Amino acid sequence: MHRTTALLMLAALLLAAPLALSATEPAAAPASGVVSAPAAPACSAASTLTLTPSPIFLSNTCGACSDSTCLGKDIGAACLGPTPSVCVSTVSCTANAPTCRCRPL
Repeated sequence: MHRTTALLMLAALLLAAPLALSATEPAAAPASGVVSAPAAPACSAASTLTLTPSPIFLSNTCGACSDSTCLGKDIGAACLGPTPSVCVSTVSCTANAPTCRCRPL
């Protein structure tokens, strides 16, 4: 029991020693002669990146570009597949309604 306690105390001291030493060392003086990087060139309005959000569909009904087994059904509805499948929304071909594909669960 005493040996285990002594080993644990030794391990704690070894782990805590670097922390105690770093707290007593003075902060390093800033290096002299540091050169700052040149300023970045200004961006023109034409070169900035513009992100457009994906369309927000007002309908959960699969649109005209959907798989035939999903056409007109709601997203998440069961569709005819080799295994239990549902209609899932994918990238839309129009901005009016989601495009759905019949995918296995």
